[in-house]
Amino acid sequence: MEIIVTQTYVAIFAWLSNVKYLDLDGNDENPFSRRLLRGLSSTRCYSSSVAHLSIKIHNFDDCLCLLDGRLSQLHTLIVKLDYIRNSRIFINNENTLLKLKCFSLYVRHTTVAFDNTVVPLLRRMSNLEKLTLSFRARRRTSFIDGIYLTNEVLGHMLHLHTFMFDIVSDDTIINQHFKPSPDDIRRTFIQDRHHVDCYIDYYSKEIGRCHVYSLPFTMERIHYITSRFPGGGAVVRALARAGKYKIRCLTRDPSSSKSQRLQQEFGSSADIELVKCDLQKRDDVRQAFQDVRAIFALTDFWANPTKPELEIDSGRLMADVVAENLSSTYSPYFIYSCLENVEQGSGGKISSCHHFTNKAKIRDYIRECHPNLKTIYVEAAFYIQNWQSPLMGMTQRSSDGTMEFLLPLMKADTIIHQIDITDFGKIVSAILEDPEKLVNKEICACGEAIKFKDIPRVFTQVTGILSKCRTLRDEECRQRAKHFPKDIQDEFISSKQWAEEYGYYGKKTDSEWDSGKKLVEKNGGKMNTFEMFLKKTGWTGPEK
Repeated sequence: MEIIVTQTYVAIFAWLSNVKYLDLDGNDENPFSRRLLRGLSSTRCYSSSVAHLSIKIHNFDDCLCLLDGRLSQLHTLIVKLDYIRNSRIFINNENTLLKLKCFSLYVRHTTVAFDNTVVPLLRRMSNLEKLTLSFRARRRTSFIDGIYLTNEVLGHMLHLHTFMFDIVSDDTIINQHFKPSPDDIRRTFIQDRHHVDCYIDYYSKEIGRCHVYSLPFTMERIHYITSRFPGGGAVVRALARAGKYKIRCLTRDPSSSKSQRLQQEFGSSADIELVKCDLQKRDDVRQAFQDVRAIFALTDFWANPTKPELEIDSGRLMADVVAENLSSTYSPYFIYSCLENVEQGSGGKISSCHHFTNKAKIRDYIRECHPNLKTIYVEAAFYIQNWQSPLMGMTQRSSDGTMEFLLPLMKADTIIHQIDITDFGKIVSAILEDPEKLVNKEICACGEAIKFKDIPRVFTQVTGILSKCRTLRDEECRQRAKHFPKDIQDEFISSKQWAEEYGYYGKKTDSEWDSGKKLVEKNGGKMNTFEMFLKKTGWTGPEK
């Protein structure tokens, strides 16, 4: 395959002597297994006309070859490559680098060579006006932040006016005396007026991972995200894209960095209003709910896992406030995100799954105490993004490079109901197209039902990486999650026991799990499957 592609590149440059715009990307998900430009001298593969080139190649040496003078008129270069490794190639031709106005670099796999290989090249592109970077660097001694980028790269580009990026600092060795927070990283971008978002995972006292990206995010892909990704805005994003709603977002602090990032992402044209609200205070909730057509209510068990009663109190309070103000002119749709009552559904056998049962208790309270509310219940499936989280410990690399998917189950053919968290907003948006027909209904927010044993099959099919699934005994699962308190371990194990023995959606599992999916499709949308998610994100699992 690579020989054919190489020969094709030579032929294209030889035959199309007057071409100025050339796209050799191909949108192919499969990586090349070797360099494509190996041994192709600038006298054999060259062009004096190509000014704009988009190309997919193997590694950074190929990229350097394209900049050695063989493309004398090049001003825009968009490169998608598989690897960045230390290179011995040095570009003596300064003319090509100085002519570049736009440069985009998208890298598929992690690299330890960004600082020594890519940065020196970028510093020589002094006339660049637009720069796009998407890569994952690992084994550094600090996170890549705004100060580093300005000092080492951007400060050498005096004509730069656009910088877009998606950067992950992986397996970074951290100074134990100072562990940067997401806000610390964001502040390093303020001086150059870059709008960014960021989240950080600390795997131990010494190792961390930082993911920082520019806003608004316009790239086709984002590097794989963990459970700390600030994705709670999925519903807001879906409704904003619809372009026909005024959206009121509730926050404890409208001036917080997270709230301000939401405003920056959408701007005033999205009709987004941030309102200060404490869901434990009746007056705050009453004021926030004034003059609205619909309410999307989400309670958070994980905010106070040691005080589960707080979640129940906030859910009941929201329903109470809506109910006490019902009138001929105020009757909003109350869309509540809930789950199954695991304790009741298992006949008391499973009693440690509060993050499910609490939400079901709120649902039952609404039905019993406020039957006149126009309530629509939405039940979110297992988040696909959970597979990516190192903290959850559900994936690992074996010594031979095999990818392992791990869950505390007895049977590998257990059905896993899952959803791409970014699709949750699609369902809420679809509900609002005709909410009256869905009052008192339960909608399952699920993109697919797939057997656990089929997860690695799909992963291998998409990525080409050998993988397998493995069921865990409870004690083995607890050992992998030992960084969590025992009651949190109980929550995780109990939820998987419930799914295996009773079905994730209980009695609705077999016949109604795709109710939300059908609703989205009816409105012309599409829910992501695990396969689609892998292709969209390019996730290839954790490193060894």
